Amino acid sequence: LPNSGNQSIIRTIELSGNQVSHPDSLLGYGIPDFVKALRHVNLDKRDTYKSTALYPNPFTDRFTVSIYTATLQEFDAYLISSLGVVVREMHQKAERAGVIDISFSDLTGLPNGNYVLRMVGKDLMLNLKVIKINH
Repeated sequence: LPNSGNQSIIRTIELSGNQVSHPDSLLGYGIPDFVKALRHVNLDKRDTYKSTALYPNPFTDRFTVSIYTATLQEFDAYLISSLGVVVREMHQKAERAGVIDISFSDLTGLPNGNYVLRMVGKDLMLNLKVIKINH
């Protein structure tokens, strides 16, 4: 935290709010969960990517993953169906240290079910479960 910029700290606290997936004009991102926010802070410098937040989950047509990076990095993100088929992929570059957001949109045509978001980079290998539903 001592080396984090003010915008990075604000964004980390916003992401910990109980309404992060649906902020409104009354409560904004909601009541912050500071324990959750602290998990977003990189306390171990050996771990470039400390934690993530994925929202909304389940999703209908789009979702966003927020990840904290201590260094500038490039990585690939793959959305993989339960059959092991890559249905979307994205190359992303962290232009700055701090929390970065990666959005997957236009996912309406995907069938309902379980998916894995795989993120691969130099110092990163994450697999996050996401669920697609229709309303």
